[in-house]
Amino acid sequence: MGGAQPARSEERDHGTLAPLVKLNWLKPACKSMNRSATFGVIGGSGSTGKSVAKELRCSTDRAILIGGRNLANLEAVAADLGAAVSAVRVDVRDPQSLEEFCGRCSVVVNCGGPVSELQDLVAQAALRTRSHYVDVAGLTLVREGMIPHNQELSDLGLACVVSAGWLPGMTELLPAYSLAVSKTQMDAIHSVTIHSGDSGEWSNSAMRDIVWYLRKFGRRRPRYIRNGEWVPAKLPEVLAKKDVGSPIGRCLFSMSCLPEMEELMGRLKGCDGRAYTYLPSRRTAVVASLITLLVLPTDFAIRRMRQALLAESLPVGGFSVVEIQGRCEAREVSHRYQVTFKRGREYGMNAVVAATVARLISEGDGVKAGVHFLTDAVNPVRFMEELRKVGVFQMESFNAGGI
Repeated sequence: MGGAQPARSEERDHGTLAPLVKLNWLKPACKSMNRSATFGVIGGSGSTGKSVAKELRCSTDRAILIGGRNLANLEAVAADLGAAVSAVRVDVRDPQSLEEFCGRCSVVVNCGGPVSELQDLVAQAALRTRSHYVDVAGLTLVREGMIPHNQELSDLGLACVVSAGWLPGMTELLPAYSLAVSKTQMDAIHSVTIHSGDSGEWSNSAMRDIVWYLRKFGRRRPRYIRNGEWVPAKLPEVLAKKDVGSPIGRCLFSMSCLPEMEELMGRLKGCDGRAYTYLPSRRTAVVASLITLLVLPTDFAIRRMRQALLAESLPVGGFSVVEIQGRCEAREVSHRYQVTFKRGREYGMNAVVAATVARLISEGDGVKAGVHFLTDAVNPVRFMEELRKVGVFQMESFNAGGI
């Protein structure tokens, strides 16, 4: 499959990773206009949007506005979440409707899609209304559309954070965190290996984006970092089985790099780096290849891809495992970092990441102004601490003899 799955501090320099974090995170945010809500969630009656609103409701007492096309569904969600949440109809394809919604919120969290169709429409509206912006999805389309406005956003103190979900998002944040921590405990880092994936359902919008991504980028040859340089993978290296430990076990993986992971891996200096995405079966890779190579009807391609992505045998809902090998005081050492979540928590994991970013923005604390992927918008060490507070736990192990 080639892993083509789009969305759902000052350090010691060991010559391995360019600085991931800075101490001066956020210029003072532009003062809020007269807004009726701190947070606005677009797509608020969808699975991810409902989860984001719920996470925000649990972590803050500030007003939340949820928007979408079906007002009755939105009002039902709002009634369930309590008085701090209100609902309004918004059509993201209607500029006036969209701007009216964004203008009522200090921080806009976009859970709508498909991204391949909406692209940066919501982000542009948030900029025009001087609102912060958080996007759960990836595909880089939003970031590319907003990069020309980066200086303006920075000058205004506005954050525009994209790929702030589970995959992409958390799957890049954990490696960034792991590298930052390992660099304080190792004299040199030799290799970084990442295995990640999930087994749950994908929304219709996400499936449409997956098909779009495969058609556009699926022909690219997988590659990895060797001694600090990108090299193309050989065919036998692309698919591999590996036991990534309890509770995940032995799985099939495809060597892959989504743009967000590719940017992170591209900063590795003088060491090796490989990223792998979980495949439920070899059939998943076959179906993805057919979508890449053949002109199949979109609805047909979505049905086949949805069936190929389901993995009843995986004992967890999703996982990200980072293995780092290096040297400390002439000894070979290894660190292993792991985050997993239970089955049925797929939308919740997207939500907890996006909601934490939005909350930190509202508090003026720890999110950089300008246009950034999640790993560059936040300090990974600090952000992992925030995620632990809301129930995302990381397992860490150390081995003085290497992995």
